Amino acid sequence: MTASLLDMLKIRWAIVTPWFTALLLLVLADSGAHASPRPANSMLEGHPKPDSEYAKTFGYPTVAAALLALRARRDVSISEQKGWTIVDDKPNYTIWSFTPQGHPAHPTGVKRVIVQDGSGALRIIMTERCEAEATACERLLKDFRVLNERVREEIRSPQPSKY
Repeated sequence: MTASLLDMLKIRWAIVTPWFTALLLLVLADSGAHASPRPANSMLEGHPKPDSEYAKTFGYPTVAAALLALRARRDVSISEQKGWTIVDDKPNYTIWSFTPQGHPAHPTGVKRVIVQDGSGALRIIMTERCEAEATACERLLKDFRVLNERVREEIRSPQPSKY
């Protein structure tokens, strides 16, 4: 990896991962989820299921269409962080990330949905739409997969109390 790509990874990790981890922890707290599996009939109300069409698909024909539709919604929070557009779609347990102008994989939208499977375990399902050159798209998606795994590890690892 070049130094600039490493720097981009560090920036992306610093921006997206703590925020995504915080959302996942909030979902865990709100749901009363425990470390032990929950029965299949105790799925969280309104929580996307892993096999749902919403979780498995990007849901829009283009990156621009996704961003336009999300900007029109009143129930999401949108922020700009280091050029990235981040959409917090709490009602759907989803975080959307859109590349900034000038990014090698621009335009790309990445949708990450927190789902609960039948055993009660929470997972991240990622779908994306990348309209850039294939190599740049694959590099970006690989970076997101690494970030997703770091979030999973962070959630699995017991954190010492700060208090």
